Amino acid sequence: MRLEGKVALITGAASGMGASTARIFAREGDKVVVADQIDDEGKKVVADITQANGAARFHHLDVTNEPNWRSVVAAAISDFGKLDILVNNAGAANYKNLIDTSAEEYDALMDANMKSSFLFTRHAAPVMIEQKGGQILFISSVAGLQGYAGEAVYCASKFAQIGFAEQLAQLVLINRQCLRAALGQRRVALVHERAD
Repeated sequence: MRLEGKVALITGAASGMGASTARIFAREGDKVVVADQIDDEGKKVVADITQANGAARFHHLDVTNEPNWRSVVAAAISDFGKLDILVNNAGAANYKNLIDTSAEEYDALMDANMKSSFLFTRHAAPVMIEQKGGQILFISSVAGLQGYAGEAVYCASKFAQIGFAEQLAQLVLINRQCLRAALGQRRVALVHERAD
């Protein structure tokens, strides 16, 4: 995927994998919208990018809040004129035994990992369809490909997310693409282990 001249909105971009993705995309010539709930860290990522002569803007985003999504997608288009790439990186984890997990914890995890996927796609896809092109990327986990002991709700949220991404791949209107990356901590750890 060539990035130069494109516009990407990256969630959870104030730290970790999201911040690294934002910096790499900007270095490759992408204009980046850094979206996160952690305002100070998100603004620091934008400052780092602009100091390196990149183009970036920060917008506060609660990925579980639909009005917030509506305004951030609109702001991205206002900032840079279009939206080519959406990276669904934000998420949450809860490595608790099923019996010890409350209904409130279940709802919070499913909202952060699955409802957020639904909301961002619901508001970004119409823009991409109108533009006749775009890419939606999901940063998921190997926990969405097989079950792990003590991670019932987390695995359920990631299985749902990957299933959602795979059905989106059938939408030929979005440039016949919907990319799904299973790059959770386990996969990253395995790559490092093999590299050593």
